[in-house]
Amino acid sequence: MSWQPIERNLRRAMRAFSLASEGGEARDMPGVTLVSSGVDYSVFNSAMLSSPAPDSDGGLDRRAAVAAVHFSMRRIGWSFWLCEDLLDPSTCRRAGDILARCNLRRLTEAPGMLAEALEPPLRPLPWLDYRRVADYRTRGEFCHVTSIAFHLPFGIAQTIYGSARFWQGDYRGWIGYRDSQAVATAATLAAGGAIGLYSVATLPEHRRQGCAEAIARHALAQASAESGEGPYVLQSTPAGYALYEQMGYRTAGHFTIYVAH
Repeated sequence: MSWQPIERNLRRAMRAFSLASEGGEARDMPGVTLVSSGVDYSVFNSAMLSSPAPDSDGGLDRRAAVAAVHFSMRRIGWSFWLCEDLLDPSTCRRAGDILARCNLRRLTEAPGMLAEALEPPLRPLPWLDYRRVADYRTRGEFCHVTSIAFHLPFGIAQTIYGSARFWQGDYRGWIGYRDSQAVATAATLAAGGAIGLYSVATLPEHRRQGCAEAIARHALAQASAESGEGPYVLQSTPAGYALYEQMGYRTAGHFTIYVAH
């Protein structure tokens, strides 16, 4: 099934946040993977289904309850990244109500997209100077761009992306520079038979000029040369969907993000 490499790659990517601090951890419970970053910020503490959740065994209800207890004991905000392809139709229809009982509200849809190969650019892309995240300075510049682009508190970004521990895992981060200024970021992770694309961000004043596409293509080319893993996968934001379609991605999985409130 085409959604499976997307789901496997995302689950591996979320586990990487457990490396950001000494208080981080990743646990595989029956049917659900729980990741804590050690930081009280919902998006970096996640629950994901790790196997189909049929209604016959309490499926989503039971696994969401396990996750709620886990994060409640740690007194940190958390999110449930729900792959709806792992649900039967009846449970999928009731998912919002089931998760609401665990004080989770629907935040957004994040379509899972897959490309066997990339389409060529439709326009000339800007020239950027690319540097891999590898030291204190590049970690700080990755934090700077992503905190502004994603409206992420800088202190939180610094705790996660500024951590040398985080980058010792499977993530590969890249920064694009214009006139020595860091203006765009992208990251990749090769796992689950696919190359996942994450953290594609551009500073507001440099948007709509092709920077996001340029750095995404560079990061994917480097990941392909390093790992040779299969198709390219990602979870799209509404703002990025048209660009990813243009690059050759197609919707292949259905994900919805819920956050605790």
